[in-house]
Order: sequence, then structure tokens, then C-alpha cells
Amino acid sequence: MAPYVLTSLLLVLLLFTLYRKGKKMGEFPGYFLPLLFVVKLLVASFFLYVYTYIYGGGLLTHDAGEFLRESKILHDVFHQSPRDYFTFLFGCEPNTDFILKHLGETNHWSAYGKPFFNDSQNVIRLNSIVYFLSKGWDFTHVLVGSFFSFAAIFITYQWVKLRSSLPKKTLFLLLFLLPSLLFWSSSFLKEPFMLFGLALLCYGIFNNSIKWPLRLFSIITGILFSLLFKPYVVVIFAVALLFYLIHLFLKGFKTRIKLGVYFSFLLLVLAIPNIHSSVINKLTRQQTNFINVGAGGLHIARNDSILFFTTKDVEGLRVEHNKAYVDKETEGFYVTNNVRYTFVPHTVQPSKVPYTVIYQRKGSASHFEITRLNYSWKKLLFSIPEAMGNSFFRPFWSDSGTWLMTLAKIENLLLLVLTLYFFYKANFKNNPNLPIIITFALFLLMLMLIIGYTTPVTGAIVRYKIPALLALGIMIILGFNTKQKT
Repeated sequence: MAPYVLTSLLLVLLLFTLYRKGKKMGEFPGYFLPLLFVVKLLVASFFLYVYTYIYGGGLLTHDAGEFLRESKILHDVFHQSPRDYFTFLFGCEPNTDFILKHLGETNHWSAYGKPFFNDSQNVIRLNSIVYFLSKGWDFTHVLVGSFFSFAAIFITYQWVKLRSSLPKKTLFLLLFLLPSLLFWSSSFLKEPFMLFGLALLCYGIFNNSIKWPLRLFSIITGILFSLLFKPYVVVIFAVALLFYLIHLFLKGFKTRIKLGVYFSFLLLVLAIPNIHSSVINKLTRQQTNFINVGAGGLHIARNDSILFFTTKDVEGLRVEHNKAYVDKETEGFYVTNNVRYTFVPHTVQPSKVPYTVIYQRKGSASHFEITRLNYSWKKLLFSIPEAMGNSFFRPFWSDSGTWLMTLAKIENLLLLVLTLYFFYKANFKNNPNLPIIITFALFLLMLMLIIGYTTPVTGAIVRYKIPALLALGIMIILGFNTKQKT
């Protein structure tokens, strides 16, 4: 049967299911949920248009094209050997030769020994399954992703409506219509499935109206989905959730006491040498990797010395095949430690002796400079204002870019107005939701801080802060509560 027919049947089934569910709830007209899902599919079609015609010149490109291409390669393994396909599907690859035999043309399966909780590989795994239905039609993939993210909004609505005085339609639309969240979750990338996991996790933790077996199932499933598709998000959420646990143990104490206990505990944990070094090492490596991708540039080596030059500084170098020659004095960076990958500014003098090219890549159009952490806690602390400014307010109005970037600027302005309105109008003093609001605020701040530390590309920031937008929406909804018991 043609993929168009199968996809159409799936779409009709999903719309009918949403219609029945909405009518059974009695909170919306029967058409409300199906109509919103159709809107979501229109946004999904716009996502495909952007990645095909604006970025791709007629071909699906960037992450979307790459993930779909590699999911097809994995899917094709099934037709060669179903046993080998399921070996990949469950992360049981025996060695590198096995990977190269089947997936040598992929970028995300280039090495043996990657953990099963590798989010990029899991996106490919899931889309390779969808390929049995789609046969390569990309709309089928965004349909599946859109349904997962729509389910995430619906699941979130199910528990926040019990804790808010806002009209139910307003509440649902507020979660649904957050612009960047709506766009990026209407895809087949990591975001829809990560949001589904995060929604299930929150549903299990904060919904007191359901029995514990269902709550436990929701929590376990939510953690699993989150680990599969964005592990760092659930780790950050777990750190924020520690405050809520402290609140449950210290119910008779004031909020400032609970916050004091929370931050004191975090400082004590960070003071442990292994954790202290692990945090700064992880952040520095992640930042360095992203700078290399975002800024582009050139890595060259000679006599065990490695030098790095950004895209704007490589004009002083001449590259011929795999050799690089320094023709004039050029500013660059000296890699002082190959293991920790530390950068120190360095002026390279002209030389007729060639260097060997290790790595060369063009930079992103929306790249901007950020302070390099270089494994320094001092730089980490002093970079907080810069990191927060970038993650909350990029793209700046002074940043150049396409009309898509202009939409992101307008969204930032609207979110700022919405946040200010929230702090002005929300009920905090007698609000039983305050511990949950603080939990999500901590999650939002920590997530945005890490994004600001590690992400020097404006387009990536807009995408990576999707979980923070959901947290903001939940905070606003919970802030408007006149109920005395939840």
C-alpha cells in the first residue's frame, strides 16, 4: 500500500481519537483538539518548507535532512538482515567493523562504544521504524513527531488545570501556542520526544489525583524517554526537583529557609573534588565542541603542536590539499593540552615549513563570540551575566539574519512582556503552587545558563531553549491560582 494512503489512514485515526477524547472530557467542543492538531501539522509543513526550500534549495537539509538520510540507511539494514537491524535498534553492536559494514556512510554511528542514551542515534532509530510506514515520505515523520509533542501538551494540561484558575481553553492555548515550542516540536528531531518524556515525568510527580501505580509508570516512562532523546534536560530537571523534595520534607518552614537548604546542599555537592572537576570539564568540552562547529576554522599540527584558527583568521594561511602554510603573521590559538583541549591566544609567525591539516570546517552564519571557559571556575562564575544575556535575549535586535531570525526577535519581546505581566499579576503570597513554580524557575534558569555557556550559535539557542519555554508556560499557568488546595 502506498505510503500516502497509510499516512492518510493514520492521520484520520489520530484526528478521530482526538475528537472522541475531547468530547468525552466535556471541557472543549469536539472539534477543538482535532483543529489544533491540524494547526500543528500546518506548522510541521512549514518546518519542512524551511529546511527544504529556505535552507536546502529544494532538498531537505541540515539536521532534518541528515537524520532522515541516516534513518533510511539504518532502515535498509532490515532488508539485508533483520537480525543486524535489531542489533542496531537495541544498541548491541559488537564492534566497529560491524558498524562500518552497515552504517559506514553515517555520521552518528561512526564509532563503536557510544552509550545507548545517545540522543542523535535514538532519533535515527525511531525514524528508521517510522520508515516502515513512510517509505521515505517526510510528512509521515513530522506527523509522528507532531503527535508525540501534541500528546506532551495534552499531558501537561491534564495536571496543570488542577492547579490553576485560568479558563481551560486559555490554559491549553497558552501551552500550545508558544511560538518556538510549536515550531520545533512539530518535527521529527529530538524535541518532540524529549517533551513527551518531560511531560510524562511531570505528570507523575505533580498530579496528586491519580493512583501511585500510574504515577510510578508515568515517572519511569518519562525518565526513559528524556534520557533517550535529551539526557542533559532530565539531569537538570532532577537537580531542580531536589528543591521540591526539600519542600516536602520541610513543609512547616518558610520558603527562604528551604531555598537556603537547597543552595547549601548544591554548594556542598559541588565542593566534592570529583564532581567539581567533572562539571567544569564537561561544560568546557561541550563549549569547545560547539565553538568548533559554530565558528568553523582550521586545526593544524606540526611536531606535536596543535594550532587553531577561526574562520576570520585563516586568511593569513594558505591551504594546499592536507598541508597549511603560514604566509604572514597570524593571530590564532595554541592548544596547550590535547586531552583537556585548552586554548591560549597565540601569534603564529610566517614559516615555509608546512603544517598538517587536522580539521577544517565553515562556520555558522549566526555564530557569535563567547568567553572560553578553559576549565576555569573563575571564568565560569564571571561569565554568568554573558551566558544569561545570550540565552535569554539572543537574537539581539542588532544581529543580522533572515526573516526567520526577525520572528525569533519578536518572540523574545513577547516572552519578555508575558514574563513581566506574570510577575505583576500572578499570585505568589497565598499560592499553594509556589514550590512547583520555584522548581520550574530553577530548572529554567539552570538550563538557560548551561545553554548560554556552551552555545555560540543564535539559531541553536532558539531551538535548545524549548524545554525552558514549556517551563515558563507552566509557571505562568500555576501563578494564576485562587484555589487554596491542590
